[in-house]
Amino acid sequence: MNGSPHRTTCYADLGVSRSASQKEIETALWRWREKWRRGEALEESLRKAEQAYLTLSDSHRRRAYDRLLGVNRHPAWVEERPRRSVTARKVFRRCRALMKRGDDQGALKLARRAAALDPGCALYWSALGLLVARSGGCLREAVRHGQRGYELEPAERRVALSLAAIYEKAGLRKRALRLRRDHRWSLPDIFQPLP
Repeated sequence: MNGSPHRTTCYADLGVSRSASQKEIETALWRWREKWRRGEALEESLRKAEQAYLTLSDSHRRRAYDRLLGVNRHPAWVEERPRRSVTARKVFRRCRALMKRGDDQGALKLARRAAALDPGCALYWSALGLLVARSGGCLREAVRHGQRGYELEPAERRVALSLAAIYEKAGLRKRALRLRRDHRWSLPDIFQPLP
């Protein structure tokens, strides 16, 4: 999403509500194309509708986009999400306890389970990547898990710093420095050094 205050959402660009089903989204795009064919819509508005369709038609992109908008519970996954996410949180608490005790192998198993239970949580993926890197696992796998978490929540500072630590472990220092530099903005001004 752009930072401009006049930016409309993908839902508004396509002309559907936030609780629209997949079929309604497809129908809305079809209507936009028909309007353009008849000369009732501009090419720019059709392009915006097609971009909105690409975002909303894929369930993973739609979930990430709804998170950006601040909508955590979309009707498409309201039924299955609460129970699985509660279980995943319990598993992740046990994982953190094992990490504090130094049992990386046990924590790694629980992190894998938490990420499998709730694949939409960026924190679980970044923790899984850190544990794979710390326990001497495949660094490519660790980077892949960390990047998946970062793609889910790019504005979350903990996830970004976890990915930077994974990059450091993998020997990708330039990427780690760039990521740390890009996320310094999330600190309040009070913590920034004076010029």
